[in-house]
Amino acid sequence: MRLLKRSLVAMTALTLGLGLIACGDDPPAGPEGSAASASGARPAMTGDPVKRPDPLVTKTYRAEACYYGSLSLKQARDAYVASLAGGEPSADKIPQFGADPDDANKAVPGAPPAPTGAPTASPTASPTGAATAKATSTAKATAAPTAKATTAPTAKASGAPTATGMATAAVSAPPAGSAPTRVPPQNMKQQIRFDQFIRHCNTAISVKDAADPDLDAALKEFSEYALPLAKVITEANQYYAGEIKDNFEKGKQYHACLTGTGSCEVKDKNAKPVTNAWPQLDERLSKLKAAVDKFKGAKPLDKSGYEESQKVSDQAVVEATELLLAFDAKPVDLEKAKAAIGKLEATTEKLKAFGDNKEKPDPWGKAVPPQLSLLVTEAKALVDKPADQIPPGKIYKIVSIHNRVLEKNFSALQTKLREAAGGAPGRGQVGPGPRNKVTPKLPPAHPK
Repeated sequence: MRLLKRSLVAMTALTLGLGLIACGDDPPAGPEGSAASASGARPAMTGDPVKRPDPLVTKTYRAEACYYGSLSLKQARDAYVASLAGGEPSADKIPQFGADPDDANKAVPGAPPAPTGAPTASPTASPTGAATAKATSTAKATAAPTAKATTAPTAKASGAPTATGMATAAVSAPPAGSAPTRVPPQNMKQQIRFDQFIRHCNTAISVKDAADPDLDAALKEFSEYALPLAKVITEANQYYAGEIKDNFEKGKQYHACLTGTGSCEVKDKNAKPVTNAWPQLDERLSKLKAAVDKFKGAKPLDKSGYEESQKVSDQAVVEATELLLAFDAKPVDLEKAKAAIGKLEATTEKLKAFGDNKEKPDPWGKAVPPQLSLLVTEAKALVDKPADQIPPGKIYKIVSIHNRVLEKNFSALQTKLREAAGGAPGRGQVGPGPRNKVTPKLPPAHPK
């Protein structure tokens, strides 16, 4: 009994002693110290706080990602125009929006392999003597017997360049009595994410410490046009991926708002309706590009303090952008693309060397080269083709990889700043601070 009482007294004294310490003589090491010690879940934080990238660097990155990523909308338009060949959506004219069919097939287990060989001009070529009564899911569409494919004329949108590629894969000339194989639209559904590029516009505006009235106004204006458009494309792509049960009435509504004869309400109540989308695209992109260039010219980045690897990565970004613009040209500038590939390959190898240090890998040498290598690989697969046979879906992929190059280059800077602060993700180095070394003060007569 005495032993039990003695134990209870000891436990009470220990609790009282710890409480006095927490409230009295030994304050915690930092503002979060009391909460951390109370829960026992987080050690004290020491070291320098992590610095954020210069706001001007952040804004420049976001503005460039917005513009260059939004070039993907041109590929969506060109794929759409070519797939309809001047007509409206119908059972034998299913619109495409620029997804890479090769990737789409890889992403869907059991999907038919993407056909290869000489390209057909359009998946909209009508089968001779055989028209499908209604559109069903793509698996059914690809299995249906069809007639001989004919080359459909290339369509030209109002105010838009001639679309010469296809979002579908190139197919070999089909035998007599069969029609061109179309990659199942639902296999492409997850590949269409134009909004992820356009959201960079709004993020750029939010960098208040580098506010620029002209650029911010241009970004806002473009986003208000392009984000609803991206959402309409997503909705339309999902519509065409499923079974069409309304005789393409909804598809014709999408067609009207994209081509200029009607308007689409977007499901997002905060988005403006989409009207006359494709004919406006080139002018709006040009206006955004002018605003971004003006901002960069007036407020150039100070690169004097760049580390050697950061300088090489920065050069790689410039060369990757040259490559992108070569593919964005109408027609594709193959000579410029080949020259850009050669330079980018050399710079990529140089940057890789900075990531070879296993003990302390360089952020740029580690993060950026994989995307650069992927960009080079994709570009090499295209530059030996005739310019008018490079489908929009492949150029969309070039745009997407380029955007990841920008992202990795920026995230490498964030990694470097974390390392400079001691390695903790956002707060400073985690380690045993003074608060963790406190020894509880027990009453003098307390049995130890």
